[in-house]
Amino acid sequence: VMWSAPCRFMSLLVRKGIFLLLVVGTGTGVSSSSSSTVAAAARTPHSLGGDSDHLLISSSSSGGSFLAGLEGSSSSRGGLGSSKPAFCHDLDCPRFSVEASSTKKYEVRKYEAGAVWAKTLVTGFSDYDSAVNVGFMKLFHYISGENKENEKVPMAAPVRVTITPGQGPTCSSNFTVAFFVPFAFKKNPATPLDDTITIERDEAFEVYVKSFGGRAKGDDILQQAGELVQALKDDGIHVDSQSKFASAGYDSPFRLLDRHNEVWVHKN
Repeated sequence: VMWSAPCRFMSLLVRKGIFLLLVVGTGTGVSSSSSSTVAAAARTPHSLGGDSDHLLISSSSSGGSFLAGLEGSSSSRGGLGSSKPAFCHDLDCPRFSVEASSTKKYEVRKYEAGAVWAKTLVTGFSDYDSAVNVGFMKLFHYISGENKENEKVPMAAPVRVTITPGQGPTCSSNFTVAFFVPFAFKKNPATPLDDTITIERDEAFEVYVKSFGGRAKGDDILQQAGELVQALKDDGIHVDSQSKFASAGYDSPFRLLDRHNEVWVHKN
């Protein structure tokens, strides 16, 4: 179950004044004739065209940490128990804190440095769904044991997709699909065999976040992003309309209720 956002994706984003946007929680469906792949996909949190729109995130006007001591993992490498947002379910998620400047319309989050991601760049696509499916399946094979160590890596959340809109007449764009690496694997992540997959660590960053529920499609994401950008502008916050944006997801496409999606705009 996937959504598509062709060439007009970029023009709509520019008109709405988006600069650096991450969609967290769209449900990316994976199509495959293999029943084992489908069964595994049912346990994954990819959400870019399915039900994975975010549920409203609870925030505190006084700020506070959402992911204290999140070192837990159900992986074979072990791990300790952890507390984390409900929308992460039983999956590892990156640590963040909620800033006091959050409002009723959006949340301001500060993500810690050091989050590890397996990433792959997909180029030459104007169709979001097709590009994400290609990138997702590469990474899915990587965590399923197609790595130097033949190690199976548990699924974590979110799946993040950073999109660089194309500027030419064909409107072809670049898509960086990324899987969050569980905490128990962050020190020594499995080595990819596919040379188009890289392992990278995030620097600390801050984002404005708008959460929404349901099964997100491309138009839903654009609408939510536009509403977030407008809310920021209403509060006098400058948004650069020329930057890249991204998407990510917490939920399996088979999750029926309490789906969680987010739109993020990076703080300058």
